[in-house]
Amino acid sequence: MYERQGFILKAPHLRRLAVRDLFVNRGPNFFSLLLKPLTELTHLDLSSAFHNQGMAGFSWLLHVPHLLSLTLHNVKDVEQSLDSLVQLSQLRHLDVSQCGEPRGFFSRPSIFLETLVTALPSLTSLDISGTNLAGTGAQGAASPGCDIKGLASRVSHPLAFLGLYKTSDSASGWQHIPAATVSGDSNEAQILEAGRRYMDRPTVLENILNDLFHVFRYETCVNLRQALDILLLAMERHNHEKHIQISGSASLYYVVKSESLKRDWNVKVKRKILTTLLNGMLTHREDPTMMRNGCLTLCQFTIPQDVLFDYERLVRILLHIVSEHTSEENNFIQRAGIFLLNSLACQVDGAQKQLVGSLGAIERMLGIITEKLQAGICDDVMETAWSTMWN
Repeated sequence: MYERQGFILKAPHLRRLAVRDLFVNRGPNFFSLLLKPLTELTHLDLSSAFHNQGMAGFSWLLHVPHLLSLTLHNVKDVEQSLDSLVQLSQLRHLDVSQCGEPRGFFSRPSIFLETLVTALPSLTSLDISGTNLAGTGAQGAASPGCDIKGLASRVSHPLAFLGLYKTSDSASGWQHIPAATVSGDSNEAQILEAGRRYMDRPTVLENILNDLFHVFRYETCVNLRQALDILLLAMERHNHEKHIQISGSASLYYVVKSESLKRDWNVKVKRKILTTLLNGMLTHREDPTMMRNGCLTLCQFTIPQDVLFDYERLVRILLHIVSEHTSEENNFIQRAGIFLLNSLACQVDGAQKQLVGSLGAIERMLGIITEKLQAGICDDVMETAWSTMWN
């Protein structure tokens, strides 16, 4: 159909187009038909685009010669695009980053990069994350003031931004990088920059959250509020991505236990944290790691005062935890859940006590006590179950 009509989108005045995760099974002229009518396009994002019959050397990019921004993140065979890219002389931002090998491997990385930046004088922002385009470091550099051989020509006029997150040979940790701002994985500032820029890339974001976790656990986080904003936005935007929720909630625990944050946070911040955490716990309530992280984080708040605004959802989650996460390896989760539930029940008024009861708390507690009796176990879980019923 597209071949017959000669176009896919007839929008000659369109300036911005983002088509992510596109899979084209057949039709060798698809991208040419897509872009040819879009003569005024200035911003194009084809992240993770794939054509089963190949990308035809990316020659279709020449249909949009006025591009200022081009994103080819995680696009296969992007090394073949060089002949077309060097003709897009107005480009200011270019992203050829990858999610790692094998797509991130370029056969002649320094030549590719040098040819690219020499041909694009207006370029101020370049992302080569997840590739080997940075080369091998100072020993292979062409300039004493630049550790990235392909960027030696930019020493006198550095890029405003350079993406080096998860590049080969840990390039983000090199000393001489011709860029004002760098996203990378070598220090807190670079990781936070990566978090801000790659919020819509779940695979990359999962790695970033893992890096942030190590900052919180083993180092002193300097920009705690910025880190918190990134954590909350990542968890909020990717609620159904289990690994993002697990990594995010693990870091949240270290954030909320920070005395410096507790001195400054207000009701709005607390509620934002709790709402985001409960959303993740409800979505992934069958995952024991998520439940453990959630319970540990909840214990850092003042119960019940901080959670009264979302009381019913929290009760439902805790009742699920104490009833379903009962195996021996999940013993800690059940203990934490029943402790929190008891704290909720014993310090609230009649209406909220009635709510806990109406949601089946008594029946759940009796079930726990019965299981313990049948197993011949008398422990703190059983004791707290009796206490919760009393309250």
